[in-house]
Amino acid sequence: MERCACRRAAGQDEATERRELRLQLVDQLFEPDDIAFVERRFGNTIGHLLAGVSEPGAEREQILLDAHERFLEVAVEARGAHETDPGVELVDFAVCIDTAVGLAHPPATEERRLAAVASPRINLHAERKTKVYEMRVNRTAAKPLPTPSTPQRRQFRRRLLAWYKRHGRDLPWRRTDDPYHILVSEIMLQQTQVDRVLPKYAEWLERFPSLDALAAAPEVEVTAAWYPLGYNIRPKRLQTIAREAVSRYGGQLPADEETLLSFKGIGAYTAGAIRSFAFRQRAAILDTNVARVLFRVFIGKGDPKSHAMKRHLWTVSETLVPRREVFDFNQALMDLGAMVCVARNPKCLVCPMASACRSSPTTRART
Repeated sequence: MERCACRRAAGQDEATERRELRLQLVDQLFEPDDIAFVERRFGNTIGHLLAGVSEPGAEREQILLDAHERFLEVAVEARGAHETDPGVELVDFAVCIDTAVGLAHPPATEERRLAAVASPRINLHAERKTKVYEMRVNRTAAKPLPTPSTPQRRQFRRRLLAWYKRHGRDLPWRRTDDPYHILVSEIMLQQTQVDRVLPKYAEWLERFPSLDALAAAPEVEVTAAWYPLGYNIRPKRLQTIAREAVSRYGGQLPADEETLLSFKGIGAYTAGAIRSFAFRQRAAILDTNVARVLFRVFIGKGDPKSHAMKRHLWTVSETLVPRREVFDFNQALMDLGAMVCVARNPKCLVCPMASACRSSPTTRART
């Protein structure tokens, strides 16, 4: 189908505001009774017409237009069942794109497998007349997620740091402030337990003692050195980071968050770990263990895996980070999640946060 003739030359008898939409058969795949056309008188608001639907190819179906309600000007171009013009992108066509434009006989559309159009465009912001439907919406506001108060933050920090001084793990990457060593440990600890990382960490640093050494090493050698930790995408990420650090930053990892996040393979958690552990900056972290601790202690209810909850937990983590002892605080958070507030069968009886935790058995019993 194609649009034939629309605007009449000035001086003809017919009024200038009258527009005729005529659909002419141009493809032999169509049958005459499958094609219909609608003539409507368009108002003087022609200057505010909608952008319309451009080049639809709803094969062997008629398009219904209500020009009085929508002020639509439509161009229609037919195409064969298996062909289209160059540069025309075919997309799925909803049976009805709004109250005024749609395909007639939806069952026939589905049966004939002809519900497709080329590049539909409708300006929903132009002036138009349309039907108004009543829609009831539940406007009950969701309860805001709880955040720790100032006394709660102080108590949490004090208890956590006291517990860490007595029970914190002695790990080799906690005895250095070398950003590269911190980076290696964090990448290795992704999806891998500490006892498996310990021997490989020392071996890796002996073979690749610096970012320069890692950047210059053959990729096959780097992958082989990672065995048997698994997840072999990680050594490739490490080497990519090393090469970028060498080429752009003189073989050093930068200290600012924005630049760290620009490295492919360094996310929000790893950037926070490097900043707090290597540069002693006040930076929040949120890995699986930390998220579990913060959710149980301060939230207690809801879906801990939802995007909204994760964003909120990042906020909680940022508010908890102290101005001093950042290194110990973040390490303590990870140790508490790995040793006490574990995923299954948490050790609530020995947890330093048990009396204030929203998820502990004693707290739930009181509420």
